[in-house]
Amino acid sequence: MLRRPPAWIVLVLLFLLVAPLFPFIYVVLTWRSDARGRVEGTGTYAALLYFRTASALLALAGAANLTYGWLSTTPPSPDLTRLSWGMLVGSIAFLLLNVGMLEARFGAHPGLERTSRVFTGFLMVMSGLVALTTIVLFSITVFQKAELKADVESRWDELKLYGAWTFHYLAAYVASTVWLSRGARGAAA
Repeated sequence: MLRRPPAWIVLVLLFLLVAPLFPFIYVVLTWRSDARGRVEGTGTYAALLYFRTASALLALAGAANLTYGWLSTTPPSPDLTRLSWGMLVGSIAFLLLNVGMLEARFGAHPGLERTSRVFTGFLMVMSGLVALTTIVLFSITVFQKAELKADVESRWDELKLYGAWTFHYLAAYVASTVWLSRGARGAAA
């Protein structure tokens, strides 16, 4: 039987897969802005938005792990608790730092609205991918056959884990979708 990898390994792999997306997004942004005239500061603004988005995604992971720890019938390991609090607090601190730099450097720069929308879309896509994955894992666990009482207890813990992750990332997905649709309706008017 396959043993499940520790949560921190999954998170590290997730962010190693996400990190290379920034150059691709930046190339698309500069290519699109060259067609309509380059906006000064797009690169710095995009980098700050990228790290804001990555911080938000990592904070969601920490919050999801903490929620699972609170809901779980078995006490979470101290390592997982430290990891979760570290991810949550460190990510929120870095997120606030980036938001502060964004406001101090750019304020409400009208030429960078497209860049902001792109990274809100990036947050929507990434949180949607995690939410979709955890909903599928939740559903698989629900329909799994439990043969022993121990299997039932471990399956119940898995349901809590996937439920916590689904809740946090689905909430981020819905919030970013609403944020994007609000901007699209305003632009259409």
